[in-house]
Amino acid sequence: MNQIKLHYRQFGVILLGLCMSSCGGNEETQNSVTGTAWAACAPNDGPATRFEFPVANQQRLIFGVNREVNSVVGQWNIGNGDTSNGLSVFLCPMDSYNSCTQIQQGVFRIESRIDKTVSGSWQLVDTLPSLKNSNFKATLTSVSQPMCG
Repeated sequence: MNQIKLHYRQFGVILLGLCMSSCGGNEETQNSVTGTAWAACAPNDGPATRFEFPVANQQRLIFGVNREVNSVVGQWNIGNGDTSNGLSVFLCPMDSYNSCTQIQQGVFRIESRIDKTVSGSWQLVDTLPSLKNSNFKATLTSVSQPMCG
């Protein structure tokens, strides 16, 4: 009788192990990217914050949120890059701003700004798989808002 209980226990442990290894394995892991951010001017002559992240293949992602550094925490949908509260995203070569590709769809979340560190995540739709979902930390190199307009 004890032998039968032992077999059931062993079977239960094996089944639990199989379930744990296969049930949680489909989640996409998110990268963690570091970059820089700075106060800038938006295309509409209002305040903006620019983010730049080096990514694979000697490229960089550039996010432009048309909000000042002190009020940049929030969720931004890509689009309306020329309006206040707009967000534009470009994938550019590391050494040039001339041959950039505009990213058309996605979300940029800025979860916190503590001192000179901004943290958050992005989800991009029309880009390379390695860039689709990432967490980020960006160091603010400039917090003084330039004169815009």
